[in-house]
Amino acid sequence: MKKSSLALLSLLTAGLVLTGCNAGGNKKKSKKGPEPSESAWTYAFNNAVHVGSNVASSEVDNDVKPEEKVPTPFITLAKSASVRPMGETDDYAFEYTYKYSVTVNGEDKDVNDYIEAETYSEALSVTAVQFKNWPASETEQATWPRFKVETTAKCNGWEQSKNYTMVLNPALYEFKKMSLAEIYAKHPTLDCLACLKQTGTDTYKADCPDEEFYNVETQGKLVYATEDGNWGILQDGDKFIQIYQLSMCPIWDIIKQTLVGHNIWLKASVSPAYGNIQLSYVKSILPIKEGDSAHPVTAGSEKSLTEADVSNLNWWTNPIFNVIGSISNATVVDGKIYYIKNASSGSSTTEEVVTKKDTIRTDTNRYEFDIRVGSHVFRYATDYHAYCSKDGKGNPTEFSAAVDTFLKGITAGASIKVAGTVRWINDRTIASGNDYTIRKAGNWSIIPFLPSHIN
Repeated sequence: MKKSSLALLSLLTAGLVLTGCNAGGNKKKSKKGPEPSESAWTYAFNNAVHVGSNVASSEVDNDVKPEEKVPTPFITLAKSASVRPMGETDDYAFEYTYKYSVTVNGEDKDVNDYIEAETYSEALSVTAVQFKNWPASETEQATWPRFKVETTAKCNGWEQSKNYTMVLNPALYEFKKMSLAEIYAKHPTLDCLACLKQTGTDTYKADCPDEEFYNVETQGKLVYATEDGNWGILQDGDKFIQIYQLSMCPIWDIIKQTLVGHNIWLKASVSPAYGNIQLSYVKSILPIKEGDSAHPVTAGSEKSLTEADVSNLNWWTNPIFNVIGSISNATVVDGKIYYIKNASSGSSTTEEVVTKKDTIRTDTNRYEFDIRVGSHVFRYATDYHAYCSKDGKGNPTEFSAAVDTFLKGITAGASIKVAGTVRWINDRTIASGNDYTIRKAGNWSIIPFLPSHIN
């Protein structure tokens, strides 16, 4: 799958490197040292402020857009930088401070009315500022909020300041507030979920004009996220949903430490992927603040799955999508391990029996095998994103090595522990790749994503 990396990790041109810093601590007074060259000041200011993952300009107004495929509803502010301009031999250590102000049509406003959250990342030495109160699409451009950041750079006792103006652009889309229970509610007249519509014989897509993305604002506890940020699992009570491509949200690496294991709210699009319901194209993602009554989260636990759960294929009345749980008394059917190659629209996903188990690599490939619970047969599947390192596919971990060993030891009739997250798989004999549909023909699968799931 496509990977993305946060541009902040490589945002500086040759000779400029962001360095770690302590947000607190007192600075000792010192005499002025060598004055930075004009090139050094230019480098420093060119990289102090970013809009999303793009360099902000102090020369012209910067557009901050809340809703695009790769949204930029935030800015990042560097804490410090070490600069060596090209052609020079000296390093210059810069530190930055910032002041905010807001005007609407020339009238001063309270900056707190436009800041949703500020998050400092010690690892990246930047502060992310997320915004709120975007103007409506019909609002005159002159009254779009202008969020000004006065940036002061200091080096060797010298300092200069520049102003960056962020124009908060209108919100383009409507996000319907829905809990996970409402997302999984049955349609009032059709045999499908309330957020879907029928597009063919026993075929369904998201109930929106492009038939792929149904925009919602929802909340829950982010109980898990893969190291590479490809997916995570949100839980609210007894309902779970997969969040796909967290790493595609440019702010993820900066704020993830405030999200994983915490109650969060987000704006994203509901759609099926190979049949499994998920949230994708995350537009914004935030921790839930204390006292936030607009995003209630119900505590929940993992589910003890039964044969009745996994054998009930009427997903519109049995929406166990993405549930985290375990099953006892499972057995391996025939011991065959299948190598799975997912395909995009227009071509089919393929299954190939693995003949040489010593070639199994779960950090780079997908595998499945059949298990039986009672009289029902369904799939045990792997997902390499759960077993690879932050750098993504192709970097084995201790967990992936353990899963490799586990698969190599699978034999027909063996009794195994089954635990992980549940996903729906469209019947591959009728579905062509990932066409963003969910079919009535298919089966549940279960994917281990923690070491305890394969013990």
